[in-house]
Amino acid sequence: MSFERELQTAKNAALEAGAHLREGFNLLQAGRIDAVKIKSYKQGDQSNFATNRDLGSEGIILKTIEDAFKGDAVLAEETKEHVTEHNGRLWIVDPLDGTRLYANGIPEYSISIGLWQDGVVKAGVIYAPSMGKDGHLFHAVRGEGAFLDGKPLVKLHPDHTLEQALIATGFHYLKNEDKLMEQATQWVVPILLNCADVVRYGSGAHDLVKVATGQFGGYLEEEGPKPWDLAAGLLIQDEMGCKHSIYDGKPIDIFHKNESGAYDVQFLTAKNERIHNQLLELVNK
Repeated sequence: MSFERELQTAKNAALEAGAHLREGFNLLQAGRIDAVKIKSYKQGDQSNFATNRDLGSEGIILKTIEDAFKGDAVLAEETKEHVTEHNGRLWIVDPLDGTRLYANGIPEYSISIGLWQDGVVKAGVIYAPSMGKDGHLFHAVRGEGAFLDGKPLVKLHPDHTLEQALIATGFHYLKNEDKLMEQATQWVVPILLNCADVVRYGSGAHDLVKVATGQFGGYLEEEGPKPWDLAAGLLIQDEMGCKHSIYDGKPIDIFHKNESGAYDVQFLTAKNERIHNQLLELVNK
């Protein structure tokens, strides 16, 4: 089955929403702090918030998808966090991954759109609107390769070992949860001692792409990732021959929920199998 129409819809949605985000970002950098306003806090944590631009981006994406595929369900971070019924197809949307980066004028934020069907993500787009001259548009269709701005994606240093690699991570937002913060940081020292360096940006989708391109050797996160953080990025990684799993080596279920019923995945990923196995050994010591 061809997913050309779905892919084009995702690209159109990402580009239009990206223009909306880039407008706010440029105004913010010019000193117009009123262009990006916090609209809500999540789970009572003031470090985890959504802005008017998150909501505007999501509105653009949802309308684009719904106009093109009226029968399809959508799972989206800000306004459609729960889906009870779907027709076997599910769009998975993060309208602004890296909100804190965005709100502080840092350009490594992104938009992520994935189409899940028959138990797997079939097509995905990640767009970084403020990277490069016109933004960086990554896309993949399962079995057809991964691309950047229409050209086949290239993986840098594909044979790196862990000792040569940068390893990226994300930490849980809930700073008032001491146990979660301890879990999120306990592995940092052993990995730092065995890799070139540990880095943290704050846009998980963009970080997953950087593993696919080989810029990062791997990425891992202890708690917190949701389906919209993972769907498109893991597909792009699959098309680039990356290796990923949960901490016991089993496949990632992007819809996994914790005991409280919230989406929550503990996982690691690497640009090659050797680094993946080295990370897996370290996190299980």
